[in-house]
Amino acid sequence: MKKLVLFSMLMGGVIAADAQNAPAHISQQLKNKSVLVPTHQYNGTEVIGKLLREPNPYTAPSTLGLDPNEAIIGETTFDLQTNATVQNRLYKSPNGGLSAVWTYSQSNDLAASDRGTGYNYNGGGSWGASPTERIESKRVGWPSITTLANGKEYTITHNTADGQLQLTYRSSIGTGAWTEDITKLTSPIPTGNYWPRMISGGSDGNSLHVLSVTDPVANTGILLNGQDGAPCYSRSTDGGATWDKVNIVLPELDSTYYKGFTGDSYAWASHGDTIAFVLGDNFEDVILMKSTDNGDTWTKTTVFDFPYDKFVETTTLVLDTPNTSDGSFAIMLDNDGEAHVFWGAMRVLNDDLTDAQTSYFPFSDGVCYWNESMGAGTPADTIAFSLDVDNSGTLDFNTDASNPGLYYVSITGFPSVSLADNGDIYLTYSGLRELLDNGSQNYRHIYAIKSTDGGNTWSAPNDITPFEDFAENIFGSLTPTNDGNCVPLLYMRDFEPGLAARGDEDAFDVNEMVYLCIPSTLDVAVEEQHNIIDEFTVYPNPAGTSTKVSFTVNTAGNVVVNVYDVRGQLISSYSNKVPAGRSSLDINVENFASGVYFINAQIGADVKTQKLMVK
Repeated sequence: MKKLVLFSMLMGGVIAADAQNAPAHISQQLKNKSVLVPTHQYNGTEVIGKLLREPNPYTAPSTLGLDPNEAIIGETTFDLQTNATVQNRLYKSPNGGLSAVWTYSQSNDLAASDRGTGYNYNGGGSWGASPTERIESKRVGWPSITTLANGKEYTITHNTADGQLQLTYRSSIGTGAWTEDITKLTSPIPTGNYWPRMISGGSDGNSLHVLSVTDPVANTGILLNGQDGAPCYSRSTDGGATWDKVNIVLPELDSTYYKGFTGDSYAWASHGDTIAFVLGDNFEDVILMKSTDNGDTWTKTTVFDFPYDKFVETTTLVLDTPNTSDGSFAIMLDNDGEAHVFWGAMRVLNDDLTDAQTSYFPFSDGVCYWNESMGAGTPADTIAFSLDVDNSGTLDFNTDASNPGLYYVSITGFPSVSLADNGDIYLTYSGLRELLDNGSQNYRHIYAIKSTDGGNTWSAPNDITPFEDFAENIFGSLTPTNDGNCVPLLYMRDFEPGLAARGDEDAFDVNEMVYLCIPSTLDVAVEEQHNIIDEFTVYPNPAGTSTKVSFTVNTAGNVVVNVYDVRGQLISSYSNKVPAGRSSLDINVENFASGVYFINAQIGADVKTQKLMVK
């Protein structure tokens, strides 16, 4: 049965850029909670680490709550789609077709020998069948996708079998055999390159631009000209046939200025011959590199100057927990070629020079925004914060959690941006959702904001994934442009906060790759609904043997009360006609296993949900 949700819009008109949605209070307990990150183990390591082998209770794929604008287009058990910045994983071609890619596996383990690019295509009618294998012949990961004016379709990944970047392409968008090539982008160092990003550009639409980093020392790599994780740029101007620039470090990005960068901490944008990328890290500047001649020459702008230059964990104390970026970026070039840059806010710490690790503050909150018209050195605006859903003035995140699901980014991280044909700017990010948790960690939903005046003012955030409350919605990737009616989004839906392949090291599970057509209004409600159910309470909670569900309805009708477990499976159901006013229902939970349950009360299309803890 489809679960309908009352979705109260938060638009409220456009508000000033320096006000946005005002930050709600975060408790000092959470604000000052820090998480150690060992520096001897690279964040994006390909080395097989600790595996959890206990059975995973969260194995049931979601069948509840799909928005009619959504489609599940694939699955994967390898849930780490990026270490920081989300790739260009959804691309709209000039022919109107949509190509989607993600890191695919069905192995249910970190080794993921079948790992590769999952691909699906929508030529204007519907999506193809969910893929059951990768498009490559060897183990790869982290795909980006783009198409060229000559009709070719290109993906790029890093090939762990050969230690090089791999181009995979075909001559017709959406159909035909794929060709694999690891020869054109051979690394200047023997241990290879990883975590690539690719876009198309050029006045003729047939140039390819790639950014990656050399294999870090902690990942068994070696230094390149003194840099650990050197940022390497490559270019083809003839549709990928030849590459005139291969893995070069651009001026002012070399070891004179930076010690190196971690994987996935960069993002691309293009507008004809104008191309640009943003690059940064927790302990580095936020840097804009821009070219107006398709990559021949470059101009560097320091968007945010991290106060500790060329940071080294063993020599540089960072005690004042400075504000910085979380390494998850988005960038867009508007119709005038001006760059707009976004990132998640973060604070960091290094209080011990001998422990080979730094700290970050996982409850750092805020989406930061800067554009070229603001000028170098101008502080970024904060254009969105976590939502105070219950208007209590406090963000009521689960304080029992040791962390909010370890992604190593802000609680308003993983931004993605899209420019509409009419100039409107759409931004999505994955934000921690107040009042929705699995008993210890809050879930993330995808939020969207828009600007109709070039970034001067922004709408309030809208939860565009409200139809599956108790699901983790993460790694949203928008198409770089949209038609102003539908704003295409690809994201991953999980059923447990955090990751299996990294961070939390949860048990592996099936994750859904979901396509969502976001209406330009950002209103994803199924239909206009009226608030029928009020004052919905569950008490006692936690419950031992029974609990009472109480609610007030403003019109008589048939009320259905359903109890679900954390997998979305229906445990019990009650139905009864009730008059207008206050009603209650006793539910016997004596035979329920201890844990988390969700109680839905529904009249017509109006649904209210409460979490129940059973002792």
